[in-house]
Amino acid sequence: MKRRTFIQSGTVAATLTLGNIPVMASSKSEYSHLIEENDNILIIVQMFGGNDAINTLVPAEDDRYYSKYRIKTNLPKNNLVKLSNGNYFNKALSQGTKGGMVGLFEAGKLAVLQGIGYENPNLSHFRSTDIWLSAKVPTSDSELLTKGWLGKFSDKVLKGTLPDHPLSMNIGNSSSLLFQGEKGETAIALENPDEFYERGKNILAGNSAVSTTDLHASEHNFILDVSEQSNKYSAVIKRAFDAGKNIEIYDDKDKLTKELKVVARLISGGLKTKIYKVSIDGFDTHASQGSTDGKHYGLLSSVSKAISTFMADLEKQKLSQKVVGMTISEFGRRPEENASIGTDH
Repeated sequence: MKRRTFIQSGTVAATLTLGNIPVMASSKSEYSHLIEENDNILIIVQMFGGNDAINTLVPAEDDRYYSKYRIKTNLPKNNLVKLSNGNYFNKALSQGTKGGMVGLFEAGKLAVLQGIGYENPNLSHFRSTDIWLSAKVPTSDSELLTKGWLGKFSDKVLKGTLPDHPLSMNIGNSSSLLFQGEKGETAIALENPDEFYERGKNILAGNSAVSTTDLHASEHNFILDVSEQSNKYSAVIKRAFDAGKNIEIYDDKDKLTKELKVVARLISGGLKTKIYKVSIDGFDTHASQGSTDGKHYGLLSSVSKAISTFMADLEKQKLSQKVVGMTISEFGRRPEENASIGTDH
């Protein structure tokens, strides 16, 4: 992956942003080779609200699940998918292409890691999300968490430079602490590549360099140079999107599926972005979580359909071997159901 120094400057910083990413100038990082060694890609799927792990990988052989903890919100054993290793998946995870996430598991392409957490977990959605995205357990509730673990990684790797292609991309119209670095957001926030291109190409449109004798000429010309590079950033994304394709049929009515569809097309088009984040809301199931026809079942169905379609698309395009994905959620839910046929933090 070819990388070059954006603009060399030791003292001047631009306030210009594109897709929430601050455009800046400095020397090339000694760690830049880390993003040139391979073309591997990480996809992060955030399930906001707190996914219920017990009704995802179900302890169906434990009598307490049915008799004590989940009397109304349990999933009947005859409506579960028994895996080859003896565990049970929520049947919702069999929805989608090639048997959904169940199919991915049985093909050796999906792993389940249980018991991941930290001592004395915080049960606030926002604070707990900040802890996960910063990878730092605060010493007190008043401690500010301002940098994400991928933002810190980007700081070390890029050291203020901008590569030819964005290192990270947050699919959606909002920023994420995950990508916050020393100088702010380190990821492009992208919802629609065509609209992003139209916004990018108009940054400082019509401006031209001024004579070095003019007042503030150096600052003006520096920002103009930065804007031209920003135009190229939006253009490289647009070129990849136009060159890419989707072979699988995606459900365009589903938000997560639509976001992964964009990611697959950008990868197909040759964009060299290393990290993508997509998200799905709705996992705060205090009420009406339900059983095989409830809210949680529908959410897991969406996740399974979206991920399995995405992976099938990449497989057909011979791109899946360089992609690894992970799901994250700010916390799980209690074993005991509540009186509202739901579960609490």
